[in-house]
Amino acid sequence: MKKFAFLLLSVAAFAVFANAQVMDDHFKQKILTISEQDFWSSILPLKELEGAIAAGQAGKRDQAYRLLGDYHRKTLEVEAAAYRESLAADTKEAAELESRRAAADRVLRREIHGWAGQVIKFGPVIDFNADFGRSGQYGFHYLGWLKPVLDQYVAGRETKYRDDFIAITKQYYDQRTGLKLRFAQLHPVYYELGAWAKTEIFLPAYAALAGEKALDAQGREAMLKLLLGMARSLYRMQTEYRPGNWQIVGATALYHTGVSFPEFKESESWRTKALELLKEHAEKDFFADGGHGERCWGYGHMSLGAMATFYKIAARHKTLDAAADAYWQSFLKRGYQWFAASTAPGGYVLNYGDGGIGPSAGIIAEALQLFPELGKGPGQLGIDRSRSNILRPSGYAFMRDGDAADAPFMSINFGNWGGGHTHQDLLDFSIWRFGQPLIEEVGRFGSYDNPLDPFFRSEQSHNQIVLESIPMNRKEHRGQDILWLATESADFFSGWHEAYPKVRVQRQIVFVKPDYWVVYDTIRADEYIFQAYNTLHGVRPFRILTDGTARLEGTPSCLVISGKPDELRRLTTQVDYAAKDFTGTDEYRMAAERHRLTAMKWRNVGDPRPITFATLFIPFEGDAPPDIKLAPLAVSGDSTGQAEAYTVSWKGRTDTLVFNPAGASLTVDGRSVSAPMAAGIGGNWVELSPEKR
Repeated sequence: MKKFAFLLLSVAAFAVFANAQVMDDHFKQKILTISEQDFWSSILPLKELEGAIAAGQAGKRDQAYRLLGDYHRKTLEVEAAAYRESLAADTKEAAELESRRAAADRVLRREIHGWAGQVIKFGPVIDFNADFGRSGQYGFHYLGWLKPVLDQYVAGRETKYRDDFIAITKQYYDQRTGLKLRFAQLHPVYYELGAWAKTEIFLPAYAALAGEKALDAQGREAMLKLLLGMARSLYRMQTEYRPGNWQIVGATALYHTGVSFPEFKESESWRTKALELLKEHAEKDFFADGGHGERCWGYGHMSLGAMATFYKIAARHKTLDAAADAYWQSFLKRGYQWFAASTAPGGYVLNYGDGGIGPSAGIIAEALQLFPELGKGPGQLGIDRSRSNILRPSGYAFMRDGDAADAPFMSINFGNWGGGHTHQDLLDFSIWRFGQPLIEEVGRFGSYDNPLDPFFRSEQSHNQIVLESIPMNRKEHRGQDILWLATESADFFSGWHEAYPKVRVQRQIVFVKPDYWVVYDTIRADEYIFQAYNTLHGVRPFRILTDGTARLEGTPSCLVISGKPDELRRLTTQVDYAAKDFTGTDEYRMAAERHRLTAMKWRNVGDPRPITFATLFIPFEGDAPPDIKLAPLAVSGDSTGQAEAYTVSWKGRTDTLVFNPAGASLTVDGRSVSAPMAAGIGGNWVELSPEKR
């Protein structure tokens, strides 16, 4: 799956665990150490396999595995052909070919690359207990670093790569019983993610090598018993439906083994259980708009991609009837269209949750390879990316003005808790312009062993209102009363949450196209015994220009203006992480550093007014920031103190913006306003009504 999905494989989940493995006698005897008697008795007594089974049960290992290989060379040709075709489709450019060879050659030198830049140099025998970190051990055991070795052999038929792949496979199998478990109930070889990752390596590998004499009895035993043990482990873990990517990928791998090796007596139960779970995930674990329940682009693609893998496996083995085929096509198309609808200009997935910025081109290409008809209409996969849109089921809104790579763009997060990959963030946003993020959240990088991991997840790492020393109860809250209106001249968003105990945070946003945004926040509580921070993050350091005004250093930049600077108690900058702290990959030059701008307020004892922030954002290029003014405008008729109005003076024009969260009957500059939001832009008056949901 292209570069982005391969990167995803190297950062897979440790925040949410699958069913714990029970390390009992069944695990030890039927999964970890499968005897020859067990192995050969697990195969159906088919006529074509009588000789292999008889030889195996008589202890004639070489003969038995050779005969079994002859059988599999024929029955697994469909898998071998799919592997060759996928390899040819994924690797065409000269740079990709060279990169694959370089990765394979590193393994031949025993230079193994783990997570976050870790490299360990081994002798001829790899130590699979090597210390790549706690979660890093499990990433090491995905064996993603081994795959280029066989890829290089299949593509170029250089036998040194084949022979080394087989040698390392034997080493891995030989060491499986003596591995340290850095998570006590997750065996690195057989737990859910590990079994999935390795099934998708060893099954195609065995299919490609089944007819080769170089794959001796020991190598065949290693691959087949690993595959059998992993399938048994996956089946044993599937006691009930569990939301999230773990079970999806586990069920996909279980189905893959079950449909590829129907001669195993257990294969029918594997296929049945896997299909049942995948259908349940399609119904329960994805939103009606196609987004995945974890609400994270990376793990969403991991989950959707696994569903697509299942569909391709089922299609090539011809196991779907017409109704089932139509069902899965509809489901997958909706899922891929979600990515077309939700990515930034230039085609980049976003930074929410345990994700990271990266290109969506591979995802879109994957969709078009499966469903070429999606490329025949207007837009991307049939989605018009030039217009603003809201994905209510999955909880994201996107303000756009065109689909050019440098077009202005804001994403807004208002959805529910999506599980362990969700951060402590709600009603947060990001701003892109000139082909790159400008006001962008911290995100994450490296493995889940990263010392910054708690910070990545914290309230302080997101573009949102933060209450000092008061934790957010993100799990039980989402954005409420979401109002949305997208017009040719302006977009409007309004919503609130009560994720901080006994406090309501309301955020309203207006985008005056194509130039600027104003974000208006109100914080209400019975008692204001806290400090409130309007926390922003940028891709470069912020520089404070005057009271209440700051900009990003460098160009392109973003000017940030506070509406009532005299009310700010503090306006400060600091480093979130510097380039020297960064251990991820920054090939797209969007993640190497993050910096913070914090505006802080509180109310004096006895002051019952809500705390409010009005902030204008205008991206720009060049050294000089634009000459734009944000000024408060008198408002009457609101007894709650929530409503405010502002004028924005820019390019000889003055716009009027009204923020009225309570829907009070206001008078603003002689005009009556009762809508929650309103704007006068270039002589046109637009109102966001409560019905615009």
